[in-house]
Amino acid sequence: MQYGDLFSYLGKIQIILEQKAISGYAACIVNSGFGDIVTNASISSIVPQILGLEFKGITSKVACYDDVSNCIKLFPYFWRNRFYADFLKDINFMHFARDEVFIIEVDNVLLDMESLIMQFSKAPRGSIICIAPINLFYTNDYGIFAYQLGIDLYDNGFTQALQKNLSKKGFYDDVDYSPMNICVHQRIGDSGILEINSNGDIISTDWIAREDKYKQYGWYNLKNKKGSQWLYGEYRKNHSLKDFIQKLKLNFHKARIYFISDGFETAHRVLEQHPLAKKHLLGLNISYDSTVARKYGEEFINVIKDLKEVDKVIIGEDYVSFLECIKIILSSHLVFSNRRAYIMRTLLGFKADKSFPQIVCIDGLENGAEFYLQKKNIWTNGALRQEVSNSFLSFNSNIHQKYAYFNLYRESNLKFSMPSFYSASSRIKSHLSYKLGQALILNSKSLWGYIRMPYVLSYIKDKHKQEQKEYQEKIKKNPSLKLPTLESYRDYKDALKIKNTLSYQLGEALIKADSSGGGGEYLHLYLPTSHSSKKCVS
Repeated sequence: MQYGDLFSYLGKIQIILEQKAISGYAACIVNSGFGDIVTNASISSIVPQILGLEFKGITSKVACYDDVSNCIKLFPYFWRNRFYADFLKDINFMHFARDEVFIIEVDNVLLDMESLIMQFSKAPRGSIICIAPINLFYTNDYGIFAYQLGIDLYDNGFTQALQKNLSKKGFYDDVDYSPMNICVHQRIGDSGILEINSNGDIISTDWIAREDKYKQYGWYNLKNKKGSQWLYGEYRKNHSLKDFIQKLKLNFHKARIYFISDGFETAHRVLEQHPLAKKHLLGLNISYDSTVARKYGEEFINVIKDLKEVDKVIIGEDYVSFLECIKIILSSHLVFSNRRAYIMRTLLGFKADKSFPQIVCIDGLENGAEFYLQKKNIWTNGALRQEVSNSFLSFNSNIHQKYAYFNLYRESNLKFSMPSFYSASSRIKSHLSYKLGQALILNSKSLWGYIRMPYVLSYIKDKHKQEQKEYQEKIKKNPSLKLPTLESYRDYKDALKIKNTLSYQLGEALIKADSSGGGGEYLHLYLPTSHSSKKCVS
């Protein structure tokens, strides 16, 4: 689908919304891990957000799972982790029952526009709508689209309400950033790799339970060395975890190291209950010995627990551990993980303090993810993991140039300070003038860019205003969080050159022309919405 066609479809939907007096939406909560919940609720919000609908709360398309024991009327869709339901209820989300909203089901929001229009046309007048996935929405389908439209996929009604409600509950008050925190995350539940019998067979619970490619990635035999070489490589990585953590402590010896993991319990349930896993093991003529598998899991975890280099170990999935792990991730200067989705989506969904810089070391990113992460002052670097493993780093290392545009720590005492983390260049590029100018240049290169430009500029202006408001509220509560003067940065003189760039000067001209109301009518842009006929961008 071409962008022009997409915009045409959105226009048709907006006409339907106005005719039916629909002004609000509910985000869809899916039956999956919390990373998928954050992503799918965010994607569920894309079209409503573009069309100017107001976030009202959350819902699910599922009424109840009859095959789940202890199924209750409230939040029956959380069969994987019941505490997700308790969590969302405890932080005061508005919850709508299935019959209180109009559910619109699609496989892909961007490709199923005709289906969206047809279903929107059937919505009752004045109803609250919810766009829900038939199965799951996947970030790769939407990340680049949202970026090109000028929308932050993870900055929407759901995530804003999530962070706001958590803040009211005092969730962020005891997030401890000092002196230096390192989080090592190992996902070994539904992505577990473990020995399952005395014959030398190891499996990946993630791949053995899939319909396809389970032979290519799901099994390896340690004795005859047959099977997936990829799986064997991952198995060896897991067994080098102890050495990796010890080298981390050697390189950052004043840091606190946390190890967090979902544990092997989900892996055992997959092997014991999942029909595809059982079918594939039978087809491969591989036996599953619960005693061997559970012993392997216990020994693996005990090796980590016994490490004196680890300050705290959290294993398993329960309500308390869930919240504690999120706080550890949010407060860690360095995060290492063997799986990208959980860490990435936790940070994108929960991180409210953009003044705190972080480096996340994961392999690979979903489309558009780096853009969203950097907006939250999160920088990715997969190579750092290997350098730690190879002991290339030393306590006297300064990886400012190499890794994330800021000093990771001060050589003297590992205490962080604001000037170390920021540059004058990044501060000036955060000015509204620069952001508007960049958008003007980017969107002037095509007809589609001109069409969407008012939407993009309005979004940038509103978002900038909200960020400034939040910053003023933050420093009012805690004056120590006030950013230093631009002159205090090492790159101050070079950064001033940014103000002479075309981007900055265009944005500055737009603001002046719009605020003066004259002498620049061609820059006076308007955005039609369902709430007003036009909206001035300033």
